[in-house]
Amino acid sequence: MGGNVDWKVPILGGEQMYQALKRLGRTTELVVYPDEYHEFNVPSHIKDRLERDLAWYAHFVKGESNSRPPGALTKP
Repeated sequence: MGGNVDWKVPILGGEQMYQALKRLGRTTELVVYPDEYHEFNVPSHIKDRLERDLAWYAHFVKGESNSRPPGALTKP
């Protein structure tokens, strides 16, 4: 996840990681938030990012089978 105008951590690094994981056949997802910098300002983007974080932890860390898989959220 990242903003498309983040100059501190450009999204290019995330795109490269996404492509590498896809080639290895790993479950992966790339979410790019439009017009966001390093710290998000749009409330809907902040909410979406937090929901994605919680879904990832519930699915991969806690192993909750009733949780939404990380890709099940709507795109920003």
